[in-house]
Amino acid sequence: MSDLIDALKLVKKAYKPKLQKLKMTPEQVKQKVKVHQKVTGVLQGMDKPESLQKESLELVAKLVKTFVEQAPTMANQALAPLKKPQEQSQADDESHQSDDQAK
Repeated sequence: MSDLIDALKLVKKAYKPKLQKLKMTPEQVKQKVKVHQKVTGVLQGMDKPESLQKESLELVAKLVKTFVEQAPTMANQALAPLKKPQEQSQADDESHQSDDQAK
């Protein structure tokens, strides 16, 4: 239990205002505030640690769902530069083969 309290204190310390402004979407800001309130509530004894577990499981489920939905698109975008040289080399090979057949 003391490990949990120490971890929560580290989380709370990480939420202190920083000099740099982060570029966050309104949804991310809302989530950050929610996490800060939960952590503060548990540290002050107003909430039970189990409430963090439930919240964490919901967030992980949402993260997995988002990842599964976005992974194919992101993979295709990452592989797109690699596919272009392959397509070009295949086109070159085909043109060389047609030149060889014409001779």
